[in-house]
Amino acid sequence: MARRKFDDWLKTLRASISSYKYYTDFEKVYANVDNIKKELFLLYSLIGSKDIEKDFRELVTEYPKCLNAIPILIAIRDKKIFAKMKKVK
Repeated sequence: MARRKFDDWLKTLRASISSYKYYTDFEKVYANVDNIKKELFLLYSLIGSKDIEKDFRELVTEYPKCLNAIPILIAIRDKKIFAKMKKVK
């Protein structure tokens, strides 16, 4: 099966009367980000971690409010998320 090239596919798209505002309420996005800005910066500190699982556990233990940012980061509306943690030895 031949794979379509991205540029060829992109040329087939039509102009639309809908802008990005039609699909995304940016005012709400900005407000949500402002509400969790501190938590996002703390989670951002995990980037480049050598042991992200350990560092995440330590971060959440010290700053449990960081968990408030997780649903927004993974784009779910529900405030409760299920996480299965493996036992630490």
